[in-house]
Amino acid sequence: MAFNRDDHYFIDPIDELRLPKLKQLQTAKKYFKILPFEFSLLSSHSKIKNSITKPLGSSEVGDKVFYTSKLIQEEAYRPYPWFFQEGVLEGHDVTCVYINGEVFSYYCDYDRNIEKIDWRVEINEETQSKWHVLNTKDSTSFHERVAQLMEDFKLNYGRLDFLKRGDDYYFLECNCNGQFGWLDDQKELTLHNKFVNAFLS
Repeated sequence: MAFNRDDHYFIDPIDELRLPKLKQLQTAKKYFKILPFEFSLLSSHSKIKNSITKPLGSSEVGDKVFYTSKLIQEEAYRPYPWFFQEGVLEGHDVTCVYINGEVFSYYCDYDRNIEKIDWRVEINEETQSKWHVLNTKDSTSFHERVAQLMEDFKLNYGRLDFLKRGDDYYFLECNCNGQFGWLDDQKELTLHNKFVNAFLS
C-alpha cells in the first residue's frame, strides 16, 4: 500500500515536535490496542498495573539515557510531570520500519521480565537479543494498519514500536526519525537501499 505525499518532506526535522507521544497514542487507538496510561503532575489520578515510566521527549539526561523503567506511581517524586503506562512482562517487542508506504517488521528474542523491561539495555553487548523478520498469518493486516496510521500521522518515514502479546499488537510510539541499521540484512541492505532511494526521489 503506497501513498502519494508529494506535499511533504521525506523526513521533516520538526516531526518529533509535531507528533508528541500523547498525540500519537490518541491517534493510534483507531488501529491498535493501547496500554493504559496517564500523564500527571501533582498526583496520580488512576492506578496502573505494573506501572512503568518513560520520557515523553528526549531520553537523554546529561550523559546518560533514561530507558523505560519500572516505578510505582506512589513513589514518584512530586510535583513533577510523569508519564506512566502499564508494564507488560511477557510477549515480544516488535518494531516496524515504514518507508514511503512500505512496511518492514521485526520481532526481538528479548526476554522481558520484572527486572528487565526495555530491550535497549542490551545494546552493544555481545549477548544482546537477536531481531528477526516478522512473518505471521496476520502480517498483511498488521502492515495495512501501520500504513493507515502513518498516513494519519502524515509521515513518509518512521520506526514504530509495538508489544505483541498473544495475537494483539499494542502501539507504543513512532520514532519519526528513528534508526534502523541494526535491523537490516547486512548483505542485501534492503532497508538502506529503500531509504536512500526514497530520500533521493
